[in-house]
Amino acid sequence: MMPRLTKTQRDRIIMIAAATVVSIAALWMLLVQSLNTTLQDRQKKIAAAQANMDRATSLIRRSGQIQEELEQKRARLREIEDNMASGDLYSWVILTLNKFKAPYKVSIPSYSPAQLGEAALLPDFPYSAATYAISGTALYHDLGRFVADFENSFPQMRVENLELRPATGVGAGEPERLEFKMEIVALVKSAATR
Repeated sequence: MMPRLTKTQRDRIIMIAAATVVSIAALWMLLVQSLNTTLQDRQKKIAAAQANMDRATSLIRRSGQIQEELEQKRARLREIEDNMASGDLYSWVILTLNKFKAPYKVSIPSYSPAQLGEAALLPDFPYSAATYAISGTALYHDLGRFVADFENSFPQMRVENLELRPATGVGAGEPERLEFKMEIVALVKSAATR
């Protein structure tokens, strides 16, 4: 049989038990909870590192395919560079446009000499730009097809400042022709890319 505790003893035991519970709760909050937070942060870092490693592993597995794609892009770049303006720029544009416009009903009798400048497309861009002002006449749809096909065929050139107006001196019964003026901006191979 257990001896009976006095009120003071019982209050002390309750106080000790309460202090013990509060101490355990404080230790839990201070130590275990902070360790759990640290553990969760580390688990997130591990997951991020694992994702990076998985991406790197995937790239390593695809390295042959990536190398093949790079070679294809280099070959395409060489092909485009081979068609870039070079040498006598005035003769180059006349020959290039005359050869290209052969299947189109477009007349281009006027070519201006090249105006050389910087191709301010990207910093440290390895090409300069030649701008040519050309003018001529064509039917509306023929001119539209010519410009669209031109820009699709020559990724190193673009048409700018296209101006259209009705052609003068069109006889009765003839289809309506347009006079056009436009600038063609062509990338020029620099000495470093030749």
